[in-house]
Amino acid sequence: MSATPCTLELLRRLAGSAPGLLIAALALSGCGGSGSVSQASGRSIQSLASIPPSGAIRAPTVTSVPSPGPDAITIGNYAYGPGKLTVTAGTQVTFSNHDSVTHTATADDHSFDTGGVTPGQRGAITPDRPGTYPYHCLIHPFMHGQLVVVG
Repeated sequence: MSATPCTLELLRRLAGSAPGLLIAALALSGCGGSGSVSQASGRSIQSLASIPPSGAIRAPTVTSVPSPGPDAITIGNYAYGPGKLTVTAGTQVTFSNHDSVTHTATADDHSFDTGGVTPGQRGAITPDRPGTYPYHCLIHPFMHGQLVVVG
């Protein structure tokens, strides 16, 4: 199947969400066609291309998290920010989750673990030994960061 301008436009507009993908898949059959789709039973249904936009899909609401302090790491878009943070031993470090899924911040050597930090929430650790601590998310192992603790 080749992509028509109608197909590309629908995919561009709707591919940002799971419901949008479903609508795009259903609507693609109406692009450039007669306005109806024939089912196996021989009956036809009206294509989504002719449905008025009065019932527009709304984007999901994102839970807000207060702005992090100077000794804070923000989790967003499946990444830690900053990727490397330096703090003094005994300083509390917070991990604020701005994503829509749960994450952890777990030291590679298991010296700390925030546990599951749910969307819109924060987890905290207080490292007391100087050193460099690479960490990752147990749920999403491709997520990495580094905490440097100085004396």
